[in-house]
Amino acid sequence: ENNPSVAAARADVAATEETVTQARANLRPQVDANASYQRRDLTREQSFDSLTGTTNRTALDLDTVDVGVEASQTLFEGFSNRYRISAATFDVDAARARLEQEAQTVIFDAVTAHADVFRDELIAALRSDSARALGEQVSGAKRRRELNDATITDVAQAEARLAGAEADLQAARAE
Repeated sequence: ENNPSVAAARADVAATEETVTQARANLRPQVDANASYQRRDLTREQSFDSLTGTTNRTALDLDTVDVGVEASQTLFEGFSNRYRISAATFDVDAARARLEQEAQTVIFDAVTAHADVFRDELIAALRSDSARALGEQVSGAKRRRELNDATITDVAQAEARLAGAEADLQAARAE
């Protein structure tokens, strides 16, 4: 649900699904509209009155509005639209497969981590039991040595095995 790589794969699927809509857009009518407005202020001198010394002027305001609408519909492009839609659909299928693969990878990694922890706990328990058993062997070897039934070497070897087991146990706990 909250894994960032799965979320990224979901976003990739959503983005790829939009390419199908874009590919289908080529089959739909295209409509273009435009408009323009132009204003011109003109002052024209028409005549000069020589008696009064004045010029008759006429002011003209010209407003021009152009409006246009154009619609077009492509009827046939040699099946290229069909192929674009098909390719986009296959891309969506591939993105969904990548999403499924990413989700399975996340689940596999979680199960592997859980199994690793479980295994390490069992190994630590076995090492602890082994260290306990080796401790009893050291005690037994020391008692037999006191009874002259074992040698100093037997006791030293038992102690060395115990020290090795304790070191392994400490290393397992550190992990």
